[in-house]
Amino acid sequence: FGYVANLADNMQLTPSRYVVAADYVYESFDRQAIADLTAQLTPSQLRVWYISKQEPHNASLHFYDGKYQLSTLSSAEINSWQQAGELSLQLPAVNSLMPKDFTLKQASQAALPQLSVSNDQLKIWYAPSTAFASQPRGFLEIYVNTDAAERSIKAAVLQQLWRDLYQQQQGALQAEASAAGMGLELDTANGLVLSVDGFTDQQPALLRRALAGLAIKVEPAAFAQAVDRYVRNLQNSQRQFPIGQAFNHYQQLISADGYNDSALSQVATELTPADLTGFVQQTLSAHQLRVMTFGNYDQAALEQLAMMLTSALPAKRQNIAYQPEQEWRPEPGKTLVIEQDLPVSDTAVLDMLYHPTPTVAVQAAGLVLEEHFSNVTFETLRTEEQLAYAVTGGQTRHGDYSGFYLAIQTPVKNVAAMQQRFDDYKQQYAKVLATLSEADFQRLKQSTLVTLSEPAKNLRDEVQPLVADWYRERFSFDSKAKLINAVAKLQLADLQDYYRQTMLNPKAARISVQLRGSKFADQPFAKIKDASKITDLATFHQTMPRQ
Repeated sequence: FGYVANLADNMQLTPSRYVVAADYVYESFDRQAIADLTAQLTPSQLRVWYISKQEPHNASLHFYDGKYQLSTLSSAEINSWQQAGELSLQLPAVNSLMPKDFTLKQASQAALPQLSVSNDQLKIWYAPSTAFASQPRGFLEIYVNTDAAERSIKAAVLQQLWRDLYQQQQGALQAEASAAGMGLELDTANGLVLSVDGFTDQQPALLRRALAGLAIKVEPAAFAQAVDRYVRNLQNSQRQFPIGQAFNHYQQLISADGYNDSALSQVATELTPADLTGFVQQTLSAHQLRVMTFGNYDQAALEQLAMMLTSALPAKRQNIAYQPEQEWRPEPGKTLVIEQDLPVSDTAVLDMLYHPTPTVAVQAAGLVLEEHFSNVTFETLRTEEQLAYAVTGGQTRHGDYSGFYLAIQTPVKNVAAMQQRFDDYKQQYAKVLATLSEADFQRLKQSTLVTLSEPAKNLRDEVQPLVADWYRERFSFDSKAKLINAVAKLQLADLQDYYRQTMLNPKAARISVQLRGSKFADQPFAKIKDASKITDLATFHQTMPRQ
């Protein structure tokens, strides 16, 4: 829809035959037009904006609650800008990553990823693309696996600082790669994940430079700035939309590497550059190295990748056992509660209940029910009752388990009142579901099947289900196919039973996140019978049941 809307807007300015390409076509070089434009870039035309909470002001904004002040630039200040600058400006070097060879490689025809390289140092899986087999593009993900962040809050912070500094130091390389039709990104999981995608011709050159920078240079000033960014992001997260904060709290609770923001901030301020240098060396010297490759590669390219990785990492490297991400295992009859006050006015409530049976058939039922449930919920709580702009509900898959939830951010009800409305609504929706016709159910099921089976839009979309199985060591790579098959077999009674086993089940495992806005600071949190209040995530994760 956004694409169509943009095209319609562009048609007001551009002839229709050029509307798609107009932003990317340079038809001629007009020296005079450029000179006319740059001649206008003078101090007399300049407007400088200073924005902070401490700026002086003498006027009020007309349409918003804010103040401002206008001041004329002084002649002395303008004259100071006429002096020769000390910055060294130069055109960028020629992009060395531009692809030249678009030949398609003679790749394996296996339908699913195969272990193509395996030795005592690393493992590489490979599968060709089917949707984009005619394109000389590929996707690869290098996984430096270690569970250090699950075992230590210090390691969790250091891992984030490592990623931040790497992104800062490799910004120019990422920009060069992007201009050449490739992507480069470093992310965190149980360890680090280095991802590359795009044209495969120059991927080896890109990877060589990306790997060389993995052992980052930890300079004191840059380290201090990274810590400052990290702590400020944690502080700013407390002022994000409350419903987003609720889901963040939920994710921190169920993940073994989740910690309280206050504890993370405290640890970050106590770290030194030497701590990060030592952590980088330790991680690169002891981990399990796994690689997923997808698209335009052949066995020779995979062997070359293996040699590149081996030479880029320390010679004396310990290959540890694989450590999958650890998550909380729902236990029937157990309820976990997080309660927190917010510095913003609105309240947010997330109420999650889990089906006791961890099967694909259960996940399929939750997926099909979600569309109907979310539509009815929005219509009732948002449109009719006007409790909030942000209201949602549906399924979340947590490992092998299926959870079903209600979530809201509201300015009109306190936590206890909102939870009571949720409890009443669960019974109200059960009556609606009981009257769902077979024809409507079939439409819901068909809609889900269409969504699951729609063609991938790009290489990343196509490989994503395979990568999800790869991380969980499901080397049959058939989770998506099993889910589609399970959806196709569903009956209306399965959806109704699913709802009874989650939202209407007093013994269902449950997580309640209750965020009390400042507007309701003197009003109660919701009381849930036999619930365990979680205040320290690190302590909880030490003893929590795990999948």
